[in-house]
Amino acid sequence: MNPWTPRHSAVLTRSPVVALNFHGIAADQRAEVRRSLRHVAGLGPVFDPDDPTPAAGPRVFVAFYDGMRDAALFGAEECADLGLRAYFFPLFDHYDPELATVTDDEWRQIAAVHEIGFHTASHATATEVIALNVRREVIDPITRIEAITGYS
Repeated sequence: MNPWTPRHSAVLTRSPVVALNFHGIAADQRAEVRRSLRHVAGLGPVFDPDDPTPAAGPRVFVAFYDGMRDAALFGAEECADLGLRAYFFPLFDHYDPELATVTDDEWRQIAAVHEIGFHTASHATATEVIALNVRREVIDPITRIEAITGYS
């Protein structure tokens, strides 16, 4: 990823971003999620934080938070089918381990098409990250994401 520049900031003020953010997606919500994804896919190009070129219209940002298995696998497939690159922010020390059973191999498959972004390991806030837990909350998740994606 390239460093953030003033040009990146200027582009954000001239070209809006339409964002869809998901956590859990229940089976009975999938049809509505599909409709929403199809709708935003037609609004404009996918938001790319590395591309500071202004777009003619809105750019689209789709994200899936907390690494919930059903939402992650469903979202990755639906977005790929629509040509949307999505962003996934997994918790590796999930507050409900039964919901977050995406394997590293599955994260690798998702990362081949989409982006895997950083999230603290257990949903700790910035003020909760201290010297005693910085390895578990920050360093270990970054190291794991680098191993999964092959990027550093």
